[in-house]
Amino acid sequence: MLTPLRTWSAPLAVCLAFGACYLLSHAVDTAGFTVTGDALGLGQRDLRVFNNFTDPTANDNTVPQPDLPGVLGATQAIWKAHLEWASLPFAGSGDQDPTQPTLGSGGANFDNSFQGETDSDGGADGNVHSELFDSNPGGTLAFSVTPSSDGWHIYYLSAWTWHDGPGDEGFADLQAVATHEIGHVLGLGHSSVAGATMSAVASGSAVAPRSLAADDIAGLQAVYGVAAASKPVVSGTSGSSNIGGTLEVLGSGFSPTGNSVWFTRADSDGTPVVVGNLPGLDGGTRLQLTVPADVADGSLSVQTAGNSGSHLSNEWPFDHDPGQFLDLGPSGLAGAFGEPWLEGAGDLTPGGPGSFVITCSGSQPFALGFVFLGTQVTPTPFYGGTFYPFPFLAQRSFGFDAAGSLGVQASLDASIASGTPIALQFFFLDASAPAGVSGSNGLLVLVP
Repeated sequence: MLTPLRTWSAPLAVCLAFGACYLLSHAVDTAGFTVTGDALGLGQRDLRVFNNFTDPTANDNTVPQPDLPGVLGATQAIWKAHLEWASLPFAGSGDQDPTQPTLGSGGANFDNSFQGETDSDGGADGNVHSELFDSNPGGTLAFSVTPSSDGWHIYYLSAWTWHDGPGDEGFADLQAVATHEIGHVLGLGHSSVAGATMSAVASGSAVAPRSLAADDIAGLQAVYGVAAASKPVVSGTSGSSNIGGTLEVLGSGFSPTGNSVWFTRADSDGTPVVVGNLPGLDGGTRLQLTVPADVADGSLSVQTAGNSGSHLSNEWPFDHDPGQFLDLGPSGLAGAFGEPWLEGAGDLTPGGPGSFVITCSGSQPFALGFVFLGTQVTPTPFYGGTFYPFPFLAQRSFGFDAAGSLGVQASLDASIASGTPIALQFFFLDASAPAGVSGSNGLLVLVP
């Protein structure tokens, strides 16, 4: 059922341990890194997140970061941890995290390819981060399955209360622990240098630094080599980022022929969307291509003619949608048919010719639903669940169909400013739910 709505307007190999130690304040040896003999080839540069973290504090960062499109909470924190090991400051500035001077400082022939979230664990070799249930972890916070030609996995033990930040860089800082464990995946052992990210132990108040120390960088460069002068560099994009549009990738070091652009894939299995056989234009400073249909918000990279780390560029943000629909997280208020699911798709351009559709499914047949809208996201306890669009500015009721579903078509008024957040969430009268109320996940609509 599709209901028209009036135009909206603005109103297990290595682990990170901790103990009763302290960080030395005097000068220390900066050659304390160790290597394991492992290294990730070009076919193992993907990363995904299975966001099954049970602590609300692992996903309470609901502030979108324009340079990290399509991600919030734990997924954003983990992607930033990978970007810290990248060859260059991310998106040119590296200022995406207020806790770090620069995000991206590895300076080696190594860069990842962000491939979004997955709805499954991915197994020991899926190149995935996920939480693992463990009620008695001892001193272990997380561990990584030793990398190999077949892949890797990083597990975070559920006994700890994880924090996604930014601003949560205390004990168990998800981003900091991820940065350490990623170092193991990349082929680094523990460092004897106090204060290094790869130090074997850390103080109780700061599990591990988020930023790489000189010793961490030296270890990474020992494994992958100092970033080659010929390594391609992406410095921007222009043109259309819409599916089917003409996109230009700007930078340097692109090959005369045989370049490929890697994109984050929608519903990814870890394999990037690749557009290949592209000529380098204007002396290897520009590529031109049509945006393919199966891309997702995330990043793009350029591979030049060759198959080593020196042929893969830094990641660059890529937002393919005219606006974003971001899942804020579950309400925790399941009804007779589980927890209802809310999502959106379409054109969010204010005053544009297109429209978008908000769909909600999983309620009882013919249920009466109430949608709440606001321009702030303040996760608030509500009947044992979470209410996201608080304080709400508008509320409207809808009748759901025989399948327990609803589709609402809408457009945005031209008066709505770019970047305006619109948070929404459905709740239902449901006698089988706690306190007689079930609720959907929260959805954040971000105006382009």
